[in-house]
Amino acid sequence: MKRLIQTIFLTVILGSALRAQNTPIQLPADWAKPHYFSTANSAFQNGAFIVPIRSNQMGFIFTIPATVGTPPVPVRSTSAEVKNAAGVVIRKLWQNRAYSPGEHGEVWDGLDDYGVPAVGGPFTLLLQYNSVQYRWDGVLADTSPDPTAPDSWSGVGGLFPYDLVSIGGEGFTAEGYNEGGYNSITFPLATPSLRVIPLIPQSIGGAMFLRASTDGNLIYYSSMIYLPGSTVKSWVTAVDKKGNIHNFSAGTVLPRAYFMNAVDPKNVRYVTVQGADAINNTEGIITGVAVQRHGSLLATAHGKRNLVASADVIKLFDKDTGTPVGGVAGSISITNPQRMAFDLAGNLWVLSGDGRSGDTLSKIADVGSTNIITTPIRGLSNPVALAVSPLTGDLFIADGGKNQQVFEYNAKTNELVRKLGKPGGYGIGDSCDSTMSPDKFYFDYGGMDVTRQVDEAAGQLDTFINVDDKNNLEIGDNSTGQIKFFHLSSGVWTYTNRVMYQSWQRTIAAAMNDPTRLFAGQGAMMEITRDWSKELVPGDPDPALGGNGAWTASHYWLPCVISSVGFPTASLIPHIRDVWKSPANGRTYALVGDIMNKFVWTILNSNGSVTAAKSLATNIYGWTTMSSNGDQMYVQRGGPKTQYTFAHYPLTGYDSENMPVYGPLVNGQTIAVDHVHGEPWNSALASDPTSGGITVVFDQNVNHDVSGKTPAYHLGGVLPGGTSFAWTAMPQKDIAWADGDGNFPAADLAYMAAEGGDIHSVGKEVFAMYAGNYSAWGCQFFHYHENGLFIGQFGYMTKFSATPNGQDAWGINGVPNVATGEKKVPGFCGDVGAFKAFKVGSHIKIIHGDESYFPGLHEWDISGLETLTELTATGALGRTVTLQ
Repeated sequence: MKRLIQTIFLTVILGSALRAQNTPIQLPADWAKPHYFSTANSAFQNGAFIVPIRSNQMGFIFTIPATVGTPPVPVRSTSAEVKNAAGVVIRKLWQNRAYSPGEHGEVWDGLDDYGVPAVGGPFTLLLQYNSVQYRWDGVLADTSPDPTAPDSWSGVGGLFPYDLVSIGGEGFTAEGYNEGGYNSITFPLATPSLRVIPLIPQSIGGAMFLRASTDGNLIYYSSMIYLPGSTVKSWVTAVDKKGNIHNFSAGTVLPRAYFMNAVDPKNVRYVTVQGADAINNTEGIITGVAVQRHGSLLATAHGKRNLVASADVIKLFDKDTGTPVGGVAGSISITNPQRMAFDLAGNLWVLSGDGRSGDTLSKIADVGSTNIITTPIRGLSNPVALAVSPLTGDLFIADGGKNQQVFEYNAKTNELVRKLGKPGGYGIGDSCDSTMSPDKFYFDYGGMDVTRQVDEAAGQLDTFINVDDKNNLEIGDNSTGQIKFFHLSSGVWTYTNRVMYQSWQRTIAAAMNDPTRLFAGQGAMMEITRDWSKELVPGDPDPALGGNGAWTASHYWLPCVISSVGFPTASLIPHIRDVWKSPANGRTYALVGDIMNKFVWTILNSNGSVTAAKSLATNIYGWTTMSSNGDQMYVQRGGPKTQYTFAHYPLTGYDSENMPVYGPLVNGQTIAVDHVHGEPWNSALASDPTSGGITVVFDQNVNHDVSGKTPAYHLGGVLPGGTSFAWTAMPQKDIAWADGDGNFPAADLAYMAAEGGDIHSVGKEVFAMYAGNYSAWGCQFFHYHENGLFIGQFGYMTKFSATPNGQDAWGINGVPNVATGEKKVPGFCGDVGAFKAFKVGSHIKIIHGDESYFPGLHEWDISGLETLTELTATGALGRTVTLQ
């Protein structure tokens, strides 16, 4: 939000927890730098022009008030443009300029945006001033007491854990493919939202820790490094509870780069790292690890993961030296082994399968000798995770499929001791209820409908179980982004706490025509009910963490969607693309799609069940966007001349099952585009028409076709019935980082920032977004009025350069250094997949996802729209006019 608030000191206050302390967070200096315009050398002094207005120029006089609005607030900024007699904007005079209160005068040189003398007068001068405010309110679907704290899940986490073990009162995670983040995290089990810190601060984005096991002394991680081709390595890393490396004396020396980066290049803790069972991907991959508490064995599973085929073997090693157990006894043949756990008697329990349906549980006795394999526990549906209590020795199984419960067994007798969770979880078919509660789980993808084809990504969504040293239970409910905590009380497992945050939050939705319903989580399948009468504060929605109930994680729709009667079994893992409340029948629809752009209409029933269409939706494609009236909008780009055609598939009614029905494509107006001359062209994103009927096109890619100093523009407005752009805006500039003035970077930001974004209109206001991969631009939002005038820009921006203390791994200003206690920057994010904008009262709200900086839904508040004031005057060249 650099240069955003011009005459008002800007602070962001992060809710009740901070308000109670009366310590507002001060934004960094480059967040809101005032953009004052000096008139000391102006051609207008003391109420008059001191230079003559020539025949090819136009002078104009205007007055900027000290305040605007009710209650009065200082004017923030101004923008100005020139229109010809046809109403086409031919010159952007300035954007985001802050004048002092009083009378001012400027001279238009009579040239258009391309330096050509303007023709077609008389000309209209249009100036807008405003005091619109942009405020970052925090993050939804994240229960961190302070989301900016460096020692919170929001501050350290990023990706949801793949696994969890504990020693004493400390938990230790395996973070998997945590792109740009830490590979392991430690936190206190008693207060899991406080003091969340990296276990190995020196290791960011290198070695991936996939599975974890502990003998109460060391933590053993199945690890891998992701590099192209056969250079993919897999091995076991062992560390103590302070992150110090344990070298296996008989292990393989691994490249230091696997555990290093620019965070601390002089660190000596990882000069030499010797891992156990180091293999190339051509030999398989380590999919599970287990270590004996009262013995000397370490076991590694070599099963299938993603595109690496299963080696169908478990290997045994000495847990201290990494020496392989020799002979036949050191290698156990078993189909696709995954998670494993040793019980206190030294027996090895193994899960086999893909986690989606029909997984099996086996017991291996006399491990390292005769290796006797049995299947003593029957009746499981789809066991996907397991753990052994270090206190009682009981075996805990997270069983998906038709059960969706945690079963506790006596590991000696194989008898069921107790169970946790609602039988069947959310249910299936017409009896499914998506309402969330602590005792509901969804441990697998597809286990309720074993005929459904499932995308390979399902293998990345891991459930985990941990039983700590006090015999408390921690369950990783990855499907909803929660770690749930349970305590055994009077023989019953009782819910006590949770951690919630949403990693890699790219797919989101907001119910059109009902802004209280927001959708986040994996595939946007978790519904967040937002009470807009309450301010968003850190710790929401839990009062114990400081929350006031501004939001609630109310429904998890995925189990009910994929098990609903008639849901097409050919669909891959689904996501929600759009949610829409029909003004005609009051029903709320979710348009569910997959990565192959196949879409299915579903009705989100008020009782929590789902009704699905019995066939794929027609006239809905990956390139269409939904309008609030239900139409599917489509922008065609092509010939015979360079042109856009604005078309739509109209909603014509509902079928006998109340599913939307669409008519054939209706072509609307077609406009010619002069791309080489700098008009928006590369992409075909368009907003819904504004309330004034303006359709705005957003070109989200750098224009490489303009020549010389010809300006290129990335936003263009089309009048109803128009055949060309009525205005163009968002000029392309040679800037490597955002300047706060509504400009688009011409620099080649490959490997620094992703081009691309999204666009939405709300009333007369238009918002476009620059995605910002690798966080080089953070997330940038551009606000324009429907007449093409720039209103403001918000979203924290960064310079892609090393920080002075050398602690920033990617050289991105704003990334906190946990070691020195730096806080996260409010509003900063990276690689935004999508955003939604909608009206709540007199304000506009924007929500958007974030790849990893803040794991959840960002929420912005845009207020002061009533302060937008326009001054205009029409005249001929050679004259002076006064704007009124």
